[in-house]
Amino acid sequence: MYLHKQNAYTKLIQTPLFLITTMLFMMASQTANAALLSWDNATLLKGNSLDDINPLVLFGFNPQPEPPALPSTKPTFVVEDVENPQVFDLGFAIASEGNVAPLMIELLDTPIDDFSSLTLMVKNQRSLEDIFQVNFEFSTSSGGVIDLDSLSFNPQPEPPAEFRDGGVFGMNFSFTSLSDVWVSFEVLNINNQAISFSRVSAPSTVLLLSFAVFGLLRRRGNRA
Repeated sequence: MYLHKQNAYTKLIQTPLFLITTMLFMMASQTANAALLSWDNATLLKGNSLDDINPLVLFGFNPQPEPPALPSTKPTFVVEDVENPQVFDLGFAIASEGNVAPLMIELLDTPIDDFSSLTLMVKNQRSLEDIFQVNFEFSTSSGGVIDLDSLSFNPQPEPPAEFRDGGVFGMNFSFTSLSDVWVSFEVLNINNQAISFSRVSAPSTVLLLSFAVFGLLRRRGNRA
């Protein structure tokens, strides 16, 4: 009888403790995760390549970073005074001048350990020809790198219609240590030359329409 009462009393104590522990875990999980990435807050950049294919890039990062100093061949986005734990969301969309062909993105090497850099290849979806190479660098002021255990490559919400024929890449991750966070990228053309980027002041729809018209005129010129 006494043992039965003791077990009941133990269960009575353990149940609230279990509920409190679960609630604390859920609260911690919520604070560790950033809000879903929105392309509405992404930065639109136009590349000026030395060959005849100029890229247009839409870069989204959450938490919202400081805008990069431009023009630059390596736009760098900074998030200051970040505290552990924090999950970051990155979205990257790229289109080519004239939208001459649909693009696709391939991860060059899959990370097998904690890492601070990542390389993507942007290809012509039809011919599989390489168009651009994109190099990402990740760092923190405390020497942090990306924790492989936290990494996931996730499909982002569909980008604006102008990028539907472009390449899209998304990932979320955590750093091994935090403070100030830097994320930068560079885009190389087929001649391995770094492309300089500037901010786009015109709406992306207008700019991509001008890209399309330019591509159409160029193709007509080549046929003449």
